[in-house]
Amino acid sequence: MKYYYSRNFSFIAAIFIAFLLSLFCYMLVDSIVKSMYKWALIISPFVLVVIWGSYYFMRNFILRAFRNEIILEFDETKLTYYITNEFVYWDDIIDINTSSSSKNDFLILLKLSDESELGISTKWISGDHNKIYDQIVNYWENS
Repeated sequence: MKYYYSRNFSFIAAIFIAFLLSLFCYMLVDSIVKSMYKWALIISPFVLVVIWGSYYFMRNFILRAFRNEIILEFDETKLTYYITNEFVYWDDIIDINTSSSSKNDFLILLKLSDESELGISTKWISGDHNKIYDQIVNYWENS
């Protein structure tokens, strides 16, 4: 079973990033034009953080969504989560739980035999959160 990056969520994130980048760049240029250099020095670190964050999200999430890349894949033997490049064999999983902190953030927690946990956030995964969880549990129980 293969799941892909969510294009809808990626599109919303791209718009938000473009808005933040535009806002901070406008504030920086406006303060330089008005000769308010102290204000420009205060804003410039925020602009750099937004530029770095924009690059990170574009490269790791948004471009992958529009290239239709796989984010989560599982078969009869293992589950692979490509955001963190981790894979877990079904035999290594002791328990599967869920956690939710907001409407868009649904976390699937896999408790492993070595007492560690792997968290799979379904925010960037295309598809219904509950169906993804049910499919994972189904594969785990049938392995």
